[in-house]
Amino acid sequence: MRIFFCESPPLKGEGIGMSVLSSRLIDAVAQSSDIVITRLESKKNNINEIGTGKGIKSYIWWDCARLRIPYLGRYNDKIEILLFKIWIKFKKKEILTQISGDCQIMALCGSNISFLVRLQILVEVLHLSYSIYVVDDFSESLKLSGKCEMLNEANYLAMKTYAGAQRVYSICPGMNEHIWSLYGRQSIILYPISDKIDGFITDLKVVRGQILYVGSLNLLYLNPLHEVAKLIDAMNALGFIWTLHMITRDKAIFEQEFSRYKFLTADHNCSRNRLRIEVQQSEVLLLPYSFSEKTKIMVETSFPSKFMDAVCARKPIICFAPAYASISRHLNENGAGYHAESTMELANLLKMRPWDLDDSWMEKYNNLQIKFHSEQSAYLVIN
Repeated sequence: MRIFFCESPPLKGEGIGMSVLSSRLIDAVAQSSDIVITRLESKKNNINEIGTGKGIKSYIWWDCARLRIPYLGRYNDKIEILLFKIWIKFKKKEILTQISGDCQIMALCGSNISFLVRLQILVEVLHLSYSIYVVDDFSESLKLSGKCEMLNEANYLAMKTYAGAQRVYSICPGMNEHIWSLYGRQSIILYPISDKIDGFITDLKVVRGQILYVGSLNLLYLNPLHEVAKLIDAMNALGFIWTLHMITRDKAIFEQEFSRYKFLTADHNCSRNRLRIEVQQSEVLLLPYSFSEKTKIMVETSFPSKFMDAVCARKPIICFAPAYASISRHLNENGAGYHAESTMELANLLKMRPWDLDDSWMEKYNNLQIKFHSEQSAYLVIN
């Protein structure tokens, strides 16, 4: 039996990032007797939508979003830790009555170090062992967000958490190597699970020349997206016809950075079903990553969840990223996808359209999905 302790709530139909990753992983490996402990996280989330396809019992602790407490800046995490400590003591007896046999906590965490504090509280109150799935590097996330004063605390909490875990799972080989080099702890690689293949509509007409980007407009992706936009602008001036469509919630950044390009459009409120249609209709999916030395560790250790949608839809993928990027390594080691490390290489791919000349990449995607990104592969890794 497991208690899935989730930083972001698994949502039944929608969600992004960690919510999607958590939902798919729980659906793949959970038993009917398992339990989910999570939070509302955002006032935009509907408490009735929290849960999984397995229908297992979910407990939602009292975070600021659930109690409608306004954001409190640097005090927010401290308030939420206090709220969790009160809530778990209040719910302890009820949760323990649900536990049978050998039970372990499976912690699914993002980059927020306060989650590690809550995990230790949960372990101490319930007197259970735990494993942890690491998706983002805590220290690098703090550096990039300008919170360097919290680095010592983050390193201490990470060291303590890894040392006490029965198992540590990492999202990609780069994260595994990073955890080993910093903390001397070996981890088990557990790639994200792809979308349901039968969730895609196969008879949609492909929009020739449409490139699709799905994701945030932050430091990891913004500069390479600028390079792509400039390249498309230059190629279209020579007679090519390429468009770039972005599915991103960062509306203000998009309008500030990209509104001047006529060939560039965006959807800032895209449902999961609409996303499937957009992926299916696009000619190619773009996976960019920053080439900056400042973001190197994040690029090495993170893994783009939007890659899963392209694999399932059997869409050609252009990876515009340095060779050390986690997604570059994954595609190159498995002979899948099309990788460009410069705008010249990217331009050649757009000119030649190699995915039109040879469809063997489809079979490689199928093998990649089954071996690394299926529910069955995750089940075997976890169990």
